[in-house]
Amino acid sequence: MLGQMNNAIFVICLLSSILVIGLKAVPIEEPSKNELMVKKKIAVKCEIENGEQLTCEKCVEKGTNCFWCVSTQKCMPYQWNFPNCQLKYVRKNNCWVDWFAVVILGMTLVAIVISAICYCFIHFCMICIDYYQQIQHAGEMLRLKKATERRIAMQYQNQQRRMERKIIKDNIKKKYGLYYENFFIKKIIFYSEIKKIKNILLAMKNTQQF
Repeated sequence: MLGQMNNAIFVICLLSSILVIGLKAVPIEEPSKNELMVKKKIAVKCEIENGEQLTCEKCVEKGTNCFWCVSTQKCMPYQWNFPNCQLKYVRKNNCWVDWFAVVILGMTLVAIVISAICYCFIHFCMICIDYYQQIQHAGEMLRLKKATERRIAMQYQNQQRRMERKIIKDNIKKKYGLYYENFFIKKIIFYSEIKKIKNILLAMKNTQQF
């Protein structure tokens, strides 16, 4: 177990080193002149001219490349980020949409979905565990039932063998004149043996019904 953990740590360290070396080897591309010109055009496009009213509506009307910052009261270009403006003060595409609230709402919905998935997974695991325990209990009950049936059958066979041996002994005694028949004793023994056999058969019947 310890050797496997050491191997896993070694592999993780090796992959991390390769990733760091690869990132260092990748050259950082500087923006080209065309990209700089495009950014300047967007910045110029988002500027509020002197004759225009400095409002959020005017800024939003200039297109999706511009956003309005409530804290600074400026119309600035959007370049995959919101420079010099916090997210809660950003107004883009619509002046009434609070993007900070949208992000919080989205994160809340994602958390709810993840929680629901986790709950369903845990509930499914509990159902599987309960089903497995029921199967184990049923198997244990079946094993006990078979063991009880075998024990009762063995008792019945032993009782039959004892009766057969007794009959053989009685026949031998009769043959050689050693058997002194006592009617009352014989009757008591006979009924006791019959009673034992009935009890064994009743126990077998109850076990089969169970």
